Amino acid sequence: MVIHLTQSSGGPNWAEIITAIGTAVIAFGVIFAGLGWIGERRRRDAESVAVISRRWDSPKMYEIRQGLDAIKTPAEANTALVTAWTAADSSWYDYEHVLNFFEDLGSLEKCGAMRLRIIKESLGTTVVGTWKLWGDGIVALRTASGQQTMYENFQLLSDRLQGNRLRRIQRIRRFLHLKY
Repeated sequence: MVIHLTQSSGGPNWAEIITAIGTAVIAFGVIFAGLGWIGERRRRDAESVAVISRRWDSPKMYEIRQGLDAIKTPAEANTALVTAWTAADSSWYDYEHVLNFFEDLGSLEKCGAMRLRIIKESLGTTVVGTWKLWGDGIVALRTASGQQTMYENFQLLSDRLQGNRLRRIQRIRRFLHLKY
């Protein structure tokens, strides 16, 4: 028995049917891959938040944060930071421990390893409040040390959390991973 496939004018031919089936299979594959990517992104976000939370709530960080609670104004923070840094005082390491946490958080967001929304939901007000308290001191440290990029990712993260938009050149430099 021989089957002859001929094109009839009444409907699609076999090539069209197979193309349609193939397209549907590919479309479903893309959908499932997209769902897998979304699930993976959520898993990574959850892991990142867990790591950041453990670091923020670690006994050492908690102890340091309690010690720094005595500083209430930006002027006090400025004086404390610059004095500790210039005198190479051991308290500098406590300041550095906390500020490095925020710098690392800003770096993770800048590189796309952590989404701004996740940071905003978990530590947003803390980041902004800490920058408002310590920002002037950090700017003074930049001048004193000659390191103009000191804690810049912390500052950028605070700006972004406050809704300050980056200028176009900053966005381009950030995309290309160039220094600001």
